[in-house]
Amino acid sequence: MLCGMGFCLSHISALEYWRSLDAFGAARLLGTGATSRTVVPSPAEDGIVSSIGIEDEILSAAGPLSHPAHVLIASESSRRASPDVSFHARTAPLPRGHLYRIARNAYVVSPELAFVQHAQGASFAELLKIGAEITGSYRTFLSDDRFDSSASGFASGLPLTDAAKMSAFISKAACERGVKNARRVARYLVEGCASPMEAVLAALLHVPRSRGGYGLPKPLANYRIDMRRGDSKAAGGSYYVCDLYWPDARLCVEYDSDMFHTGSERIASDSSRRNALAFRGISVVSVTRRQIMSREEMDRVAHLLAKKLGVRFSSPLYDFGERQRALRAELLSFGSGIVGRNVWRA
Repeated sequence: MLCGMGFCLSHISALEYWRSLDAFGAARLLGTGATSRTVVPSPAEDGIVSSIGIEDEILSAAGPLSHPAHVLIASESSRRASPDVSFHARTAPLPRGHLYRIARNAYVVSPELAFVQHAQGASFAELLKIGAEITGSYRTFLSDDRFDSSASGFASGLPLTDAAKMSAFISKAACERGVKNARRVARYLVEGCASPMEAVLAALLHVPRSRGGYGLPKPLANYRIDMRRGDSKAAGGSYYVCDLYWPDARLCVEYDSDMFHTGSERIASDSSRRNALAFRGISVVSVTRRQIMSREEMDRVAHLLAKKLGVRFSSPLYDFGERQRALRAELLSFGSGIVGRNVWRA
């Protein structure tokens, strides 16, 4: 139970908190809406801020977060260095509508503001992963340490924001630190991904070649295609969801996450869906996890998709291979991306 010491989670800690919420918790907090408050709450009555006591307050209101926790304070002169809490002075008012109350006198900045704040020191690929998650319908698998670094560990979740909200905030947040990096990344975010590997696949295909990707047009993620009445029997349903879809080219990419279950029932189901989409003039390309993990296999997939999209690859940069390896290494590291090893536990 909070004893009155106020705080506002920001930066990495705010992103961790938002990403730790289950669908019900996220829906409740987003549904309640942001407060009208624009002033950072004071963690201390005497104006001198220390970490003593704040750790317990954060654990009570937000649960365990990585160490140190990041907290906004209202005055640069009032903070004290601490290994447990990283204090960020915020003398200017917060953007209205970007502060959420999580407990009595405890707040967290919005996902959009937290993303911009974290962008100040984060890498391009790290921000891509975080942006895909907060605009997607999955969450990195929760464990006792909040986040599991397992490659396949994730659960369904509620999108915390969307590309339109992100762009709208970034466009009016010119004075926020990190906004330039956030803007560079936001243009390549593919919202609506349903798993970490879908997000990695989308990023590898869409990120420009100058940053190690293939530079293909941006796809739509988890796009619903309704079957016509005569096709629904062949499809086995009234609609079909494409993992990645390019409407102009009528091209669908399916991420096949289960390479080992290829029994007759699944083969028949896949064939039916392909046939149904073929009736609609839509071609389907399947991409497996094994292909994504192999640079040579992904090169073949990308060239196939480029041909179907009518895209001609330009001559690669002299160091394209190095840039590609660097991007892949970071995107395919399946840790949470922002959570450290030192985690407070209740």
